[in-house]
Amino acid sequence: MEYDEECRPKRRHKSWVADVNRRRRARGEFFNLVQELRTNDPERHRTYFRMTRDTFDLLLSKIGPTIARKHTNFRELIDPAQRLAVTLRYLASGMEFSALAPTYRLGEKTVRAIVYDTCAAIITAVGPEVLASPTRHTWERSEATFRDRWNFPNCVAALDGKHVVLQAPANTGSEYFNYKHTFSTVLLAAVDGDYRFVYVSVGSAGRESDGGVFRRSDLAAALRDDSLQLPPPKALPGTNTIMPHVIVADEAFPLTTAIMRPYPGRTEARLGVRATVFNYRLSRARRIVENAFGILAQTWRIYRRPMNVNVQHACKIVHATCILHNFLHADEVVALQGRPELDQQDRATAPAGLADALHRLGANNYTRAAEHVRDQFARYFAGEGAVPWQMEHAV
Repeated sequence: MEYDEECRPKRRHKSWVADVNRRRRARGEFFNLVQELRTNDPERHRTYFRMTRDTFDLLLSKIGPTIARKHTNFRELIDPAQRLAVTLRYLASGMEFSALAPTYRLGEKTVRAIVYDTCAAIITAVGPEVLASPTRHTWERSEATFRDRWNFPNCVAALDGKHVVLQAPANTGSEYFNYKHTFSTVLLAAVDGDYRFVYVSVGSAGRESDGGVFRRSDLAAALRDDSLQLPPPKALPGTNTIMPHVIVADEAFPLTTAIMRPYPGRTEARLGVRATVFNYRLSRARRIVENAFGILAQTWRIYRRPMNVNVQHACKIVHATCILHNFLHADEVVALQGRPELDQQDRATAPAGLADALHRLGANNYTRAAEHVRDQFARYFAGEGAVPWQMEHAV
């Protein structure tokens, strides 16, 4: 809004607003390139927005009423479709607000507000549908995938943390400065066997370890008070050994009866091949969460550079992209299951020197019961539950 000499607001003339709209329609990306892609080039539309036209329209139908704004004489109307287009392009391209704004013939502050509001709408309108609190059915469906495809029965999820790099947040000192010598906030996530997020928590300071973030999370609290609705224990396939359902994680997380982490180096040396095989099988299942993070970063290029927003807005953006990841699952991720070469690739690309990578022992204590559960899984993987290729990669 313009101001007169006495600093009183001066209304924009209707002709000024009309001129802005004319220039936006004549030169703005939404009214030109985007419409051309929608009409004539579906593949480039998918590349540009990371989704098909039909998926875009479905998402718009869900959040459109939330992000719609009323027309006034003081500002030009930006309809919900254009707001969603701006937001998706920001997330998909990783462009700065200052670079994206001119392409849509919008102000930088306007683009910022649009992105923040649209991400909030995605969280409130789509989140409860595609990233709801997991139920017993959720865990059972995931366990079937881990058992049949990733050869880890009674596993319901893979857990890990991801550092989301930020520009140094103002007035935070070294709180968000992490061991990689960057500023970040931590995304803690659990993923099912089909690469879908079933739990996300974002906002912890980058200086915290994954284990520390987990201990303060509501996921840890739900595991402690037995309110996570995990299925009851059941026998491992082909045996009478009753085992609990577990979540797999790396050595940064605690070993409990519900969380399995690798054997440390000295225990692996004592138990020999049995522990090495267990570490390989656990790593193979745990890579699902790392793959999900990779898909997230490949789809939404906003993760490819430090986010130049404050922590609160970064959390909103990260949460929204996780929801969009699940929302796109039917179109983008489930197609991977139809590729028979994918499982062969997973086998062939198991990390070389896996045992060396898992030797570091964290400072977490564990109970005898948790150790017993891990030993039972190790015996099963070395016996009835062995797979033909495991010795090739585990030794």
